[in-house]
Amino acid sequence: MNLAPAAKQFQNETDSLALLELKKQIHDDPFGVLNSWNHSQHHCQWEGLTCGTRHQRVIALTLKGEALGNQLSGTIPEGFGNFVNLYLLGLEENSLSGVIPRDFGKLQNLQHLRFDTNQFSGQIVSILCNATTLYYLDLSFNQFEGGNILDNNLFLQSNFFQGTIPPNLASLKSIQQLDLSSNNLTGPIPRELEKLQFLRYLNLSCNDIEGKIPNTGIFSNASQISLIGNNKLFFLLLPNNNMSRNKISEYGMGLAASTQGDVYSYGILLLEIITGRRPTDDIFVGDLDLHNYVNGALHEQVSEIVDPLLFLEGDENRNMTPGGKNSNGGKEMECIISLLKIGLKCSARLPNDRMHMNEVVRKLHLIKDVFLGVRVHQENLEA
Repeated sequence: MNLAPAAKQFQNETDSLALLELKKQIHDDPFGVLNSWNHSQHHCQWEGLTCGTRHQRVIALTLKGEALGNQLSGTIPEGFGNFVNLYLLGLEENSLSGVIPRDFGKLQNLQHLRFDTNQFSGQIVSILCNATTLYYLDLSFNQFEGGNILDNNLFLQSNFFQGTIPPNLASLKSIQQLDLSSNNLTGPIPRELEKLQFLRYLNLSCNDIEGKIPNTGIFSNASQISLIGNNKLFFLLLPNNNMSRNKISEYGMGLAASTQGDVYSYGILLLEIITGRRPTDDIFVGDLDLHNYVNGALHEQVSEIVDPLLFLEGDENRNMTPGGKNSNGGKEMECIISLLKIGLKCSARLPNDRMHMNEVVRKLHLIKDVFLGVRVHQENLEA
């Protein structure tokens, strides 16, 4: 009997055994996403896995909950360090819990890690710093309480971090995006953050930070930072600073947040969601900002600025295409245009030109009714 083909088919049992151990720790898989994880086929054919062509080792594992129409529950076992070729790991939008295993420090090739929107807790293991190739890290919307991290894009919002912002963040010379919003951070903003010359997005909002706001580096551009909800902060205006008093108010950096500033922030957020762009994206230079970008395309080029992912989500039987054509006669695109108009109204340059939030709520209900077919007439959607 020649067992060579079978041996070749199931080589690299290190990866398959580690994957089966992960499957054991998943106690709820309501749609059977992991049903293919068994010995009837090579692990490279299992759901959510990508293997390298040369050694048939796992290089990517993606089990995003929303994309699968599924939410996995359970924990991550020790053994992930065996995936020595892994460069992408995406387990976002599930209901996974527990702590990050300490052997993650062995993932020397890891570049992209997403654990956001789960229920992970405890300390973020400092051995993540050993992954010197790690470029993108999103641990937001969990229950982490602390730890040491090294990365170029850090999204740590909506966790349980406490204490002061560590000055040694300045050692992340190439960091580009940092989001620490909605935690329990206290104390002053470290002046060392001014030295991060590549930092183009900083969000420290909804903490309890206090003291003077720095005025150089990224802090000289209000469109790149958010400090809303830190009412103990104050700003010292200097003649050579690019932040106008209006911008300071817009981004919640005065002594108290303003309703008009909140409306502005909501409008920008709405435009971000629909276009998939941040106000800090590289295309926005000079007088071109997110507001003007949307306004210029509103009437004839809307389909070109809408995030294509919006047309791929939801009921797959709607036959939606990026041009907005579908079995509902283009109703989705009409609703998207109405939402963009609300975003533009809320982010108007002059505070008095912005919509009141009660009017925003009324318009949103109208848009929902039209989308669901409760209302037929579109004229009420004009924002």
